[in-house]
Amino acid sequence: MFQQGERNYSGPGIGNSDHIMSDNALILHIWHIDTVEEIRRHVDFFPDETDQFVTFSNDIDSAQRSYIERSFPHARLFPVKNIGQDFGALLQLRTMVDLSKYDFLCKIHSKKGLKEPEEWRKTLLQGVSSSSHHVGHIIEYFRNFPNILIAGSRHLYLYGPKNLFKNGPNIENLFGSILNDFDFRKEDWGFIAGSCFWFRRSILDAIAQCPIDFEEASYTDDGLSAHALERMFGMVATIMGGQILLSDTCGFSPRLAVETAFPHDLPREVVSIKQTLATLAIARSRARPRPLQGSLDLHPRAAVIRGWLAAPDDPCPRDVILRCENVEIRVIASVFRQDLKDNNINEGRHAFHVNVPRNLVDGSTHDIALIDAATGQLVTTRSCRWERPIRAYRNFDEFLRCSMIQPMIPVPFMDEDKRCFAVMENIADHLARQALALEQPPLVSVIMPIYNRADILGEAIQSISSQQYRNFELIIIDDGSEDDSVAVIRGIDDPRIRLIPLSRNGGQCKARNIGVTLSDGQIIAYLDSDNMWDDRYLAATVGAFVELPEADAIATGQFLFRGNDKEPFAARYGHLNKALVENNNYIDLNSLAHRRSLVADIGGLNEQLIRYVDFDFILRIMDKASLWTVPVLLTQYHFDRAENQVTRVHDRPNDMTLLRREFQDRMAARLSKQDLSDLHHPVSVIIPNWQSLEDINQCLDALCARDWKGQLEIIVVDNGSDHDVVDRLRQRRDAGQLRLIENNENYGFSYAVNQGIAIARADADILLLNNDAIVQPGSVQALQQAAFALADAGITVPRQILPPGTKTVQQHAPYANPAYAADVNLSAHHRNILRVDVYHDGGPVELHYAPFFAAYIRRPVIESIGPLDAEFGRHYRSDRAYCDLMRTFTGKKIYYVPDAHVIHKLQRATETLRADTAGNTAFDLMFHRNQWSAADRKRLGYRSAVWDIF
Repeated sequence: MFQQGERNYSGPGIGNSDHIMSDNALILHIWHIDTVEEIRRHVDFFPDETDQFVTFSNDIDSAQRSYIERSFPHARLFPVKNIGQDFGALLQLRTMVDLSKYDFLCKIHSKKGLKEPEEWRKTLLQGVSSSSHHVGHIIEYFRNFPNILIAGSRHLYLYGPKNLFKNGPNIENLFGSILNDFDFRKEDWGFIAGSCFWFRRSILDAIAQCPIDFEEASYTDDGLSAHALERMFGMVATIMGGQILLSDTCGFSPRLAVETAFPHDLPREVVSIKQTLATLAIARSRARPRPLQGSLDLHPRAAVIRGWLAAPDDPCPRDVILRCENVEIRVIASVFRQDLKDNNINEGRHAFHVNVPRNLVDGSTHDIALIDAATGQLVTTRSCRWERPIRAYRNFDEFLRCSMIQPMIPVPFMDEDKRCFAVMENIADHLARQALALEQPPLVSVIMPIYNRADILGEAIQSISSQQYRNFELIIIDDGSEDDSVAVIRGIDDPRIRLIPLSRNGGQCKARNIGVTLSDGQIIAYLDSDNMWDDRYLAATVGAFVELPEADAIATGQFLFRGNDKEPFAARYGHLNKALVENNNYIDLNSLAHRRSLVADIGGLNEQLIRYVDFDFILRIMDKASLWTVPVLLTQYHFDRAENQVTRVHDRPNDMTLLRREFQDRMAARLSKQDLSDLHHPVSVIIPNWQSLEDINQCLDALCARDWKGQLEIIVVDNGSDHDVVDRLRQRRDAGQLRLIENNENYGFSYAVNQGIAIARADADILLLNNDAIVQPGSVQALQQAAFALADAGITVPRQILPPGTKTVQQHAPYANPAYAADVNLSAHHRNILRVDVYHDGGPVELHYAPFFAAYIRRPVIESIGPLDAEFGRHYRSDRAYCDLMRTFTGKKIYYVPDAHVIHKLQRATETLRADTAGNTAFDLMFHRNQWSAADRKRLGYRSAVWDIF
């Protein structure tokens, strides 16, 4: 006999005890070995983070034991005495394992007996785990609705008073201390016949206080302690005032319903299990599976398998098996796709996406099979070849540099990525320690707007409540929700949570602004109800403000997820590159925190916008405040997790138009203000020119738009242009706008530059400028200011802004959107970023090279190493050589200056020359070979290098 009473933990059991912390667990009792395979299929529907425990009789042979261990490889195994049937095993397990860390559990056993055992077991199992989607929904219900105490099959939920049979005396004798004045023979209550169900651990704790003598296990139809316990789980749920979650498994897919009392549509009389199961079997046979439809979408450049699977007229998601050779992937087809809805595939919620396993990203062709898990039907197959990703970085320094032009890191994560992620984990730990050591930690206000998010907001709130940094307040603004969102929040006992209910929906921006206004924190952070934070997020953010007292705002990185996926499909972190953010934002509001004073300076979130809210806010922060990026990945951002996610709104094209128009107006005003300052040192602008009258006119118009007060001269070196171009340049010369050198032939870029340097003011710095470059107001001043202010500056360069639609944009900035103007002076093609600090404010960046389409060169550099190398770099190469020479021989540095803006129309003159002189030997010499003719070399005294061969 086993007596339930005091608890003693005798060991960890058989199996791996390293588990991710979970709030739920699955407990299996295996007595009938021949049911293992059926049970295993249902266990596969449980998420990875659900802990698993298996009990079995301690007198089974080693072969059976090994079979159980192989069948449930993620479970911890516990041999128990064969007493008390499945409930005896459960209460024995409770003495071996600390179940107190779990909020709710699922109990499954290998049900058999004399009354339709296969159908009974099938109904029980389908009631607790018919699919991954079903299990996921049950878990969400338990997490979000604390009053739900038990869950299982609706068809086996029996009316307690009429189905006591021989168990009344045992209930009175064993559980009288729980009953108090509850009259179980008259009160409304129910229980799940067959004892496979979900339950709150609090029910088990209450029952375990009663001393129970279990009989030696042998099959008895009724009247044992185990049969009394079967009823007690349901009865205790009623005594505690709880709700019941029941699954109707009669149809094609289970339907869940929460009941606050015994359901009115279920019989309040003695129920024949055999008759119930027979009726249910007939109903199931009539609900024949519908024909399946689906497809796979595979692309060699994206290591993700996308597709969809559905049965016509069945809106329920389906479990999918993706099979490739010996690899099997399970996923739920539940993601919304508009094209599916448009084509009448139910309501469109049948898509899926899953990362390609790393071992398939090997450059070989693989066949992927799409299989319906419920029926085993093969729906379609597709082939694809995924190449192993090649990263442009090997260490963390290189990663930071690369992140400035490509902040997205897609899966599969390679070892180069993992090395960098490990460094970022350590940075997060370091910053968190800084904050946790503060004697007077600042209050952080976390702002969370919600609208109809009852089913998911619990996890977001939990991720905040579990923060290591404890001095925070969570301001939740309910924006007129029509579901149970407010009830979920009010059911959470945490004094740091403040609920602000709004009477009607006013939009996320208005809700956030109200939250900020009513908050008390010195630091403001934002988390949406469909996203989550690492428990170090607030501590690391506060630590960053400690280390960066000049920062008004801190932005960090995040992992990106699709729907409820447990594995990210990418990481996103970019060291602050203001020009790239302005083109295609990569900073998310959920990874942004700012000082309270910032709102007074720039205003709150733009309530005119529905989309691109964070983009607009980030742009305004960069306009007027100090934003720093800190390389940690502590946010989980989920796409398509909520049905009303703002990113699903596609009918607001004017939001982007409004955002960009307002940004351009602010940028123009900022550059105009920058242009009010004067040069404090003379500058000679040298512009080599050939043809392209429109370009050179625009270039000169921009420079001549202000009075430089004698501090700037313009030298144009024309390389044999047509008469109309030369005549216009002479007119400008005669008007006093420029000095002009006229060549009778095209000597190329480098020689022309050197001609200009030769006649420039002896005390002037040099600004080299392409004829298709348009200098924006204040940019020459910004380049000069940086050249004198930055340590050891020898050359400063501006943004190189390519017009919208330029074909080469993504060669330099892979993340940039070519539909908008894009800066490419920080370039993936050139790999020219030399050094950045671990935290970055978007200011000047040291380069090892910059193209000389626009370059400010200090006069001491010219005096030290001379002009460009026109001898071995007639039209190109000379800028690279000059950068290397300067850095090597003078120790001077090249800086990219983001406050200087120059539009580059990009080789208009070259394109014209290419079109006009196709097949021309002169063109080939200059633009392909970058060489001089023998006659030119002789005339100019140049050499022919033995290495310069083709």
